[in-house]
Amino acid sequence: MEQTEFKIDPKTAEEFLQAMKEMKRIGQRDGAIRWNLLRDSADPDRYVEVLITAEQYIIESAWEAQWLLEYVKSARTLERQPRA
Repeated sequence: MEQTEFKIDPKTAEEFLQAMKEMKRIGQRDGAIRWNLLRDSADPDRYVEVLITAEQYIIESAWEAQWLLEYVKSARTLERQPRA
């Protein structure tokens, strides 16, 4: 996951948002499977672009699958009557 932070003057926020629509299109064209632009509710001048590529998604999914498998194995060791 890639994150880019922007501090934007409220006077130019609309122009910034229009420019970011183009950034979304470019990111998706270049292989992003997820793209978000978030605005910080605690700091309205702060925006964060979040981009996830297919390769990053596969790597993160594989890591999560391995973690889940280890968790299940660990939980199974606590069964009263182990499975055959």
